[in-house]
Order: sequence, then C-alpha cells, then structure tokens
Amino acid sequence: MALLALALLALAGNSLLCRAALLTFHTDPALFTGLRIASGCVALALLVWLTQGKHVPAAGKSAAAYTLLSASVLYLYFLGFSYAYITLDTGTGALVLFGCVQLTMSVASLWRGQRLQLTQWVGMSLAMSGLYLLVAKGISGGEWHGYVFMAAAGLGWGIYTLLGRNSLAPVRDTYRNFLACLPLCGLSCAALLSFGYPLEWQWHWGGLLAVLSGAITSALGYALWFYVVRDLDRASAGICQLTVPLLAAGGGALLLGEPFTATMFIGALLILGGVLLSLLTAPRRQATNAAPEP
Repeated sequence: MALLALALLALAGNSLLCRAALLTFHTDPALFTGLRIASGCVALALLVWLTQGKHVPAAGKSAAAYTLLSASVLYLYFLGFSYAYITLDTGTGALVLFGCVQLTMSVASLWRGQRLQLTQWVGMSLAMSGLYLLVAKGISGGEWHGYVFMAAAGLGWGIYTLLGRNSLAPVRDTYRNFLACLPLCGLSCAALLSFGYPLEWQWHWGGLLAVLSGAITSALGYALWFYVVRDLDRASAGICQLTVPLLAAGGGALLLGEPFTATMFIGALLILGGVLLSLLTAPRRQATNAAPEP
C-alpha cells in the first residue's frame, strides 16, 4: 500500500513540477521538455542496467518501427503537457489530460468494435460533460491555447497507452521510447529556432524541477507503478489512477496557491465519477503492464 501511494504521488508530481517551473521560475517549456526527457533517459538506463544487466537486446526492424511510433506519440504528450501548463492551473490541466486520455481510449475501443454497456455510455457522457464544462469556461476566458495543448497531450498519452498494453518488458520499452524522443526534441527545437522562437537556455531552479520531473516522477514513478500494478486488476488500477488529478489539484492549491473553483469541483465530479462508473461496470481484465496516468 505504501508503494502504491508513493507511485500515485510521483505521477501527480509531474503536473506540480511542470506548473511550478513555468509559473514560479518562468522556465522555457521547450527547455523543460528536453531536460525532462534527457534526465528520464538516464534514470531509466540505470534501472534497465540494474534489472537486466549490461546487455540490452537490440530492437529488430519491426520493433524499431514500433518504437518510433510509440516515441512520436509520447513526445506529443511531453510537448503538449509542457506548453499547456503555461496558462492552465495544475488541477485543471490534470483533469483535462485525464479526461482526454480516457476519451481517446474509449473511442479506440469503439473503433475496434467493442460494444459498450449502457452504464459505460452514461459514464463516458458524464466525463465528456465535465470536460466540456472545464474547456468551455477556459475558452470563454481566452485561454484556449492551453486546452488545445493539453488535449494533444491526452491524445498522445492515450495512444501511447494503447500501444504499450501488451509490452512484456515495460521499463525497457519505456527507456527505448524516451531515448527515441531525444532526436524528436532536437528537431522541434531546430524548427522553433528557424521560425524565430527565442529559446531561453538559462539554467536555474526551473531546470532542476525539470530534471526531478524526468528522473524521479516520470522514470522512477512509471517503474514503481509498473511494479505495484502487477497485483491489481484493471478496475482497481483504473480507480487508483482517479486519485492522480485530485492529488495534483490539491497540491496546486496547497503548494502553488492556485484556486480550487466551483467549476473545477463540478468538472472533477463529472469526469472522475463518469470514469469510475465505466470502470466498475466494464468486463474485468487483468491490468498487468497498464500504463500509468501521466
């Protein structure tokens, strides 16, 4: 139970660290993304070396293509996540991310021909209503950019989750995907510079928060989640992940002084309640290697 709580706190910490770096220290989101990925690579490389020895099997051609696809959607999550928190509060961002991830996975299930029960349709409708409530309020206030970025992050993580469901070595595969994100990060930075975007590569406390986000709350947090989730079924794992956006919202209010508004409260009830209803009525299936909430 203690390890499970620690894993959930680490996952919620991603939102807190990113928002703190951007809000308090005005860290460049591109810099935050690059440092998060690079430090995550180092931490995951150490984990793979400690658990599997010095030799890590090379990926074949099909595995390389799979890694490139996984890394592309993972990088979409990383980039959207960082840029969204320029304007979004911690709790709002975490709820929008969670809702978009669940919506992406639900649409994928329907596309594969899975038939949803009535209660699952009701749950998905409630979650979409809560998501609309949060997004509509933000768009009316002129903050639509953050919601678009976070929706892209949710889409990326939802697809990444679906791609990684059958992974037999989740930590090793996560390391490969992080590593493959590095050249994508370099290409995006080059593109930003070519369009005249000023990248502020100044090291300060925000950079340290990015390193902590990559090495601790991302790399170690994901590895810890993959370890504890082996003893949970799909419903239990999903229910546990419902606490992540709540922990992020609470942390944002306590540590960053962000308001927890009535709109956020109602949106949280609709999103989390709808997902909970869907989880409790879905066919039970083992959740081994289930991807964590980011």
